[in-house]
Amino acid sequence: TTASIGASDLSKTAKALEIAGKQKDLAFIELHTAQFLQALETLLNNINAAILAHGKEKSQNSMDFEALKNKLSELNRALVAFDYVAIDKGANDLQEWTQAAEVGGKIESILQNILIGEHEEAVAEIERLY
Repeated sequence: TTASIGASDLSKTAKALEIAGKQKDLAFIELHTAQFLQALETLLNNINAAILAHGKEKSQNSMDFEALKNKLSELNRALVAFDYVAIDKGANDLQEWTQAAEVGGKIESILQNILIGEHEEAVAEIERLY
């Protein structure tokens, strides 16, 4: 809810509009809807900006290459063994590294090869990253 992210005024207005709707109080709805929608748009823009800032911050931080190497090793083993459950898990685990400046493009290429069934090429790419 909006109250759980610090938008208690917005939450109160939404509740008041909901009650007005149930009571068919069109005058209240007409008076408060535009302001409510503007406040909601501002909240959504602020949330989007925070998400984008967090994503940039995360991608700018130095990567934990040891953790990445472990994930790549697990995925490599899964690909060689044709363990599709482990392949799916490994591919999902690598998603967070697609934004890394150092290796993001290479990780995306590995994931793309897995997606199209080019497992041998994915294995080769993983081995080149070691």
